[in-house]
This record gives sequence, C-alpha cells and structure tokens, in this order.
Amino acid sequence: MNRKIGIFGGSFDPVHHGHLIAARDVMERHALDEIIFVPAKVSPHKLGKEPTAFMFRASMLILSMRSLGYKWSVDMREGRREGPSYAIETVLELKKENPSASFYYIIGDDNAAALPTWERYEELKEEVTFVVAERFAQTEEHGRKLHISSTEIRGRVKDGLPIDFLTPQIVIDYITENKIYKS
Repeated sequence: MNRKIGIFGGSFDPVHHGHLIAARDVMERHALDEIIFVPAKVSPHKLGKEPTAFMFRASMLILSMRSLGYKWSVDMREGRREGPSYAIETVLELKKENPSASFYYIIGDDNAAALPTWERYEELKEEVTFVVAERFAQTEEHGRKLHISSTEIRGRVKDGLPIDFLTPQIVIDYITENKIYKS
C-alpha cells in the first residue's frame, strides 16, 4: 500500500496550537498516514531575522509530538545543514528514503502566494502535492475564528503576559524553564 506522508516545514518559533490543529485537519482531510514536522535551521523566507536557536525550536516540537500520540514526528535534517533550508532538498531526501510514498507538503495560507518564489519551485511541485492549511479556522456552529501566531507568543512572553491556550502546556513549561523569548 502506498503511504501518504505529510511534510510540515517551518520555523516553529514556537510551535503552537494553530500549527497542531492545522496538521490534524490536513491529516484527516487527506487521510495521511503520518506527518513529519521539519523545523528550518535558517528559513530562506526570513533571512535577516535571527530565529531562536534551532535546538530550542526542535525541542519544543519534539515535546509537543510526545504529548499528542499521533503518527507525527520531527525530522532534524535541516538543523545539520549550513545556510538556508530549502524544501526541495528535504523533499528529495525523504523521497529517496521512502520511494513508494506519496508526499503532501503542508503550507500555511499566509505563505501560499509566495510558493512560486521558492527555490526550484517547478521541480518541487512535481515531487509533492501542496496542501494549504488555513491559518484561520472557523467552525460553522459558532463562527469563531482562531488566529495564533508565533510572533504573538514571543511578544507576549517578552511582555510578561500569559500564553495559556496558545501552545501546549509542555511548550509553555519549556519556554519558562529555558527563559526563551525574555529579551
């Protein structure tokens, strides 16, 4: 049977419920067998912005995955690369490791318009099916919108404000213990 694997790349600075809800939604809608979260060491779309240390961001992702129990994992390969992390490099490596799998690349709707500017985009779109995860999730019953951003979380921590309900408690504890985003 052909496995269907989702790839969810990003800075995850930090991972939050918006990422996790979007991943679960995509997994259900596309009947994915698993999702691999791939934190970028250096995002080519955020050059000039200094991200939080890769190991902090990856550790928060790993802690989140352990607490959920889904068939989700964290792939650390981009953390070992020098320079910007390009999706095409990761996809080609994952395809080589899983030659019979179909890959679905999960991207937030806030980044969808920029896809044609991605490194080797024409080649990338031949290798994966792009799935746009809506950043704003709306329920029909209540008409609520959920908008959570990593930028907001970092700002709230810096300002001494609570981040309850924005990211898993295990991530909140990690941020607190390691004094991330305080300065």
